[in-house]
Amino acid sequence: MIFKRNKLVPVQYVLDTRKLSMQNLPKGLFLNIEKQYSPLDIGCPAIAASNNKLFDVPSPFSLDLTFGRDESGEIYWRYDFDTKIHRDWGQSIHDFLPDMCSTSSNGNSVQMRMMLPYILVTDEKDTSMMILPPHGIKYENCYFVSGEFIFTDWINQFASAWVLQDESKPAVVHLEVGKPCVSLCFNKQVQLSYTEMTETIYNYFGQMYDLPFYRKNGSDALFDTIKSRRPKKLLK
Repeated sequence: MIFKRNKLVPVQYVLDTRKLSMQNLPKGLFLNIEKQYSPLDIGCPAIAASNNKLFDVPSPFSLDLTFGRDESGEIYWRYDFDTKIHRDWGQSIHDFLPDMCSTSSNGNSVQMRMMLPYILVTDEKDTSMMILPPHGIKYENCYFVSGEFIFTDWINQFASAWVLQDESKPAVVHLEVGKPCVSLCFNKQVQLSYTEMTETIYNYFGQMYDLPFYRKNGSDALFDTIKSRRPKKLLK
């Protein structure tokens, strides 16, 4: 089959803001995941095959994220946000952004990650999602890192990840409210919708929540244990 199409697979996403100072963060800041427009009227079967596979996650913030390595070799990151959009007092972006963003060594370079509180849930076997660079935003002296995972049995938050190119100068990522901060590509055509966290999803997500902070490399036996505890259905 050249142009693969399938019956729409039900996929839902949940917002989980349990991380530290994010606990009291209003979930309304995080906009709905949006399906990318597909011009089906062109009549191209390749376009029809990609329809309902490509989605955008809008940025909740308008800010510039800067990261790099200073003269002493230390890794740093900082941010400057648009005060026309965000309030600069009380419980604000200053409180929770450090829980979402981090920098680390990435081989011989520097990586910055911004965790997003979205988790994807489905009961369809072997459904995967690939993270793609967002379109329509500007970034300098860095490149986006893509990744893919099967989320049927391994539900997890995902992130925007950027790698520094020239260490002699900083990298900057410009984010704007409503414009994509990351794009998603599913391996199947999906029907994507928002849902509230249910006890069933919450309990299964707890099997793997923050697991990479405790184990460097998850073994097959560890994954098999988690998978054996998966309810038959996660979606209502």
